Amino acid sequence: IGPLSGVDPVLVQSAVEQVRTEFGLARCELQIEQVDLQALCRECQVSFTVENFVFRCTACGSSKVQVTRGDEFQLMSVTVEETVG
Repeated sequence: IGPLSGVDPVLVQSAVEQVRTEFGLARCELQIEQVDLQALCRECQVSFTVENFVFRCTACGSSKVQVTRGDEFQLMSVTVEETVG
């Protein structure tokens, strides 16, 4: 989950906990990876981490930047194991 995704990791965790309780999924777990906000300077081509939402190149100071990471919410995998017996 990236800072610009519009998704609050705490709310996602809370929703999963609610589903876990309602459906008796005691072994259900959610692993959330929060990624840094990354950008690429269009002037000098330097890739950098955006701190405090300041979209200014850390190398040349340009504000002509493109977000390259941190605006996504991606579900990587779901594993369902069925118990026999």
